[in-house]
Amino acid sequence: MRTKAVVVVLVFIIMFAAGIYINNNFLFSPLTFKRDSITYLPYNWYAKPMAYSYMNYDNEKIKGDNINNEEEIKLIYKELKKSRLLGPIQHIDIFKSQLEGRIQGGLYINSSYSDGCTVTDLKWFGSNSDICEISGSLKLNGNDTTTNLYIKMTPELKEFLNSKLSGKL
Repeated sequence: MRTKAVVVVLVFIIMFAAGIYINNNFLFSPLTFKRDSITYLPYNWYAKPMAYSYMNYDNEKIKGDNINNEEEIKLIYKELKKSRLLGPIQHIDIFKSQLEGRIQGGLYINSSYSDGCTVTDLKWFGSNSDICEISGSLKLNGNDTTTNLYIKMTPELKEFLNSKLSGKL
């Protein structure tokens, strides 16, 4: 009876320690993480610390704007997942013609996985646009394809991007 109690306590301690480790080292839990068009990489690619950098219209990093705000990064992903996926850019000619050359800036979300790899690239078309372009993945002709996607932003994401990017670029 005593050994059962010890085993139960040890299992609980190991599970608790594993939960703390996962929470401290990854943006998403492997138990609840679902890969989709927005978060299409394995959960461990979203390793902490994560940061985002503002980009100007020439797609060059703006120095000094590496922001390590986990809550803002979670907000970006939450709102991107709630946004309406319009499709891959190569299949939506109407948006290509309307938005081509109009990129005002954007942001890169970087992870500490593999020495700071970019896990999300978001292009912003300015405060008057409801559409953004992001790196993502879709099933095309039965195959997973990594491509850039057009997204109709939620009002919250649009407001966030406008507040962050309008004054930076």
